[in-house]
Amino acid sequence: MTISDRAISSIKSNNKLMGRLMGAFNRGQNTIENWLASKDVRLTTPTAVQIITEEAGLSENEILEQVSEGKEGQS
Repeated sequence: MTISDRAISSIKSNNKLMGRLMGAFNRGQNTIENWLASKDVRLTTPTAVQIITEEAGLSENEILEQVSEGKEGQS
């Protein structure tokens, strides 16, 4: 599983959501932005998904997506 582009866009455009992720993981904004750029697996944890759902109103299916064979590592 990986985080969807829609969820990444929602996080980048929502300061409260970004702040909650920073607090939940005890990391700064630059770290969260790096995680977004690399689609870090930490953004697919139950904690992150719950925060994204609460703040962006996205369902779990809108936040998470399957990684297709050969798709990993492509931008």
